[in-house]
Amino acid sequence: MTRVLPAIQRVKQPKVHNRATLIRWYHELGYPTKDIAKLLDVRYQQVRNVLVTQPKRAAREDLPPLTYETWDLVDDVQAIMDVELDRSLAAGRKARLAAERGTEIDGPED
Repeated sequence: MTRVLPAIQRVKQPKVHNRATLIRWYHELGYPTKDIAKLLDVRYQQVRNVLVTQPKRAAREDLPPLTYETWDLVDDVQAIMDVELDRSLAAGRKARLAAERGTEIDGPED
């Protein structure tokens, strides 16, 4: 029997302390590596490394329960707006850091 999962964007993320746990949780639910990487805005290789590397503290690492809730339609719109805001803020930070690095590399102007 094939399990049908909702779109990964509709699944409410559990409260976890690190990204690796979240990656493992999505993987255990059955989502492919590519979708997890896209959702969390990380490289495919990072997700793959988390999945193939045995955690050093496996006995202490607690995955959230393998149950999930989906967003309602109103929640979907809010979640999309939140994700877009996070991405725009991250892009602004990245641009600002690149600009700062560019000025540090050039050095002070005389």
